[in-house]
Amino acid sequence: MSSADTGEAWPATTDAGGSAERAALIAVRDEVAKAVVGQSCRFVAQQAVQLHGGMGMTDELNVGHYFKRIAAINVQFGDPSYHLTRYARQQEPVHA
Repeated sequence: MSSADTGEAWPATTDAGGSAERAALIAVRDEVAKAVVGQSCRFVAQQAVQLHGGMGMTDELNVGHYFKRIAAINVQFGDPSYHLTRYARQQEPVHA
């Protein structure tokens, strides 16, 4: 993931809530938004820790707190690969 990909996080989240009357479309957009935001957050956190080195993982800098919080959110709500898998399952045709 490049730094240009982090710019996709905001449009993905705003598109997710754009059409409240279509529940199925919202569910699909939510999965995509969660995956994109998750990837972007992890990328930014990893780069911040890389920038600050070992100090980035200590409690003395906020960077370490944010990195740990993103990891906890991924465990609690699902990481990007989980949401991409759910999205792929929603896109599969239903066989009767």
